[in-house]
Amino acid sequence: YTKVGRLLYISFYWYNNSITTTGSSNYTIQGMPYSLPHASSSGWQFIPVGYMNLGSNEVHRWQVNASDTLTLYGNSATDNASGTIEFSGAGVFFTS
Repeated sequence: YTKVGRLLYISFYWYNNSITTTGSSNYTIQGMPYSLPHASSSGWQFIPVGYMNLGSNEVHRWQVNASDTLTLYGNSATDNASGTIEFSGAGVFFTS
């Protein structure tokens, strides 16, 4: 990640070739390095998913739902998985 003024550029790739997930919760990425505005008062910031291997090639997004958390949204955002999972994303957020 790189921060310039109030803009945070973030780029990530995550891979795990031996994972099993259960339940119906959305996938999240927690621990953003800076506080991100979220909710209706600031709009719902998001970045597109670049590459995803989770059983669907549908359009997905990483949305800011808490000041330090990105949540995956899309048709298979809560799919259970067994085997390989890959995610990526890149974009710019406003910081608090």
